Amino acid sequence: MQGSVCEGARRGGVRPPVLIASVAVFVLGPPVGAQGVGTEISRAFRDGEFSLDFRYRYEFVDQAGFPEDANASTLQTRLAYTSAPLRGFALTLNVDNVHAIGADDYNSTRNGKTRFPRVADPTGTDLNLASVSYTGLEGATIVVGRQDLVRGNGRFVGDTMWRQNETTYDAASISYDVSERLNVFYGYADRVKRLFGPDPGSPSHAFGGPIHLLDATYTSSPFFSVVGYGYWLDLDDAPEAAFFSSRTIGTRVNGGRLLGSWSLSYAAEYARQASIGDNPNDYGTDFYGLEVGLQRDGLGIRVGYELYGGSNEPGRALQAPIARAHPFRGWADKFVVTPPAGVEDFYIAADVDFLRGRFVAAYHDFSAETGGVDYGDELDLSLTWRIAERYGLFVGLARYNAKGFSTDTDKVWLILTVGF
Repeated sequence: MQGSVCEGARRGGVRPPVLIASVAVFVLGPPVGAQGVGTEISRAFRDGEFSLDFRYRYEFVDQAGFPEDANASTLQTRLAYTSAPLRGFALTLNVDNVHAIGADDYNSTRNGKTRFPRVADPTGTDLNLASVSYTGLEGATIVVGRQDLVRGNGRFVGDTMWRQNETTYDAASISYDVSERLNVFYGYADRVKRLFGPDPGSPSHAFGGPIHLLDATYTSSPFFSVVGYGYWLDLDDAPEAAFFSSRTIGTRVNGGRLLGSWSLSYAAEYARQASIGDNPNDYGTDFYGLEVGLQRDGLGIRVGYELYGGSNEPGRALQAPIARAHPFRGWADKFVVTPPAGVEDFYIAADVDFLRGRFVAAYHDFSAETGGVDYGDELDLSLTWRIAERYGLFVGLARYNAKGFSTDTDKVWLILTVGF
């Protein structure tokens, strides 16, 4: 087991100090002279939990401008281990393998099949997580090592669980409950492992830091919560990294209340982003977001507006290079990188219980933030089922109708998950 983890660390690119520090903190955390330390460590490993998960993912892409359609059939196998608590410490290890099974007519960004549309699910084996957590201080959780980091709704900092390869961080982080209502978080990362790994290539499989993440959340009641955040990304170690170096400072308020038999929810967000570090483009721009929703008896309806600022000059639009990008601006992922003129997104979405599953429908109307060009519109549909806790099934469709940006694109997904 030890050999396989070390080999995974080399392939996954964990910087040795991060992995060594994580294991050292776990092993040396208890007082050296404490009676029975060896027994406690042995028990912590013995009583830990293994899990094995399989995720089959099929994606079809019909995109104008490509001579052939993409058919990507891949299987993710994930082996995870979490130790039992040891005086507040716990060790987490997580290894992924992504393998093409069946149809592999797609551009994975690594296989050179550029005549097909891109489906960013490269194959390979990767050390996904390798971290030590400590909860021995009241109200605090400290994590050191390769870890998941999702801040807020993931708009600016998150993972990429939608794809077969996730975004994870070689980082140290602390979350502290100052009181029942106030939580403060700080994270420092010196490396981001991106979804394009595990092998080097273009786009780059990793960015170097330093990255500083700071936020504070105050919740007065279910009706009102406010978070203030600041994210500093001084990126390097990749050809395109400097172009995404930025400082983003913002605030988000959200909450809800009962209106008779209906439940009202709302969210409003503003952020200001500016270039920092070695970014060759000097810019400052804004994000605005507003959403209102109603829910009742398994039915939900949401209406929203989002603005991602631009300037009509290349490299001077708001970007979110380490975000959980897929849930925002349409499932077809046409706007993962914000175009120079920015993006305005008016959308309406509905979800409802259906055939013991969940049906979701959303419509987006996209236009340029600067100049007002009509980019196009998109329809997104999905059905999700959870079967006997162990099995999950997702079927989805995205249809982007291009007008002034990119090209017509249809995507279809079938995802089956099994957990043990």
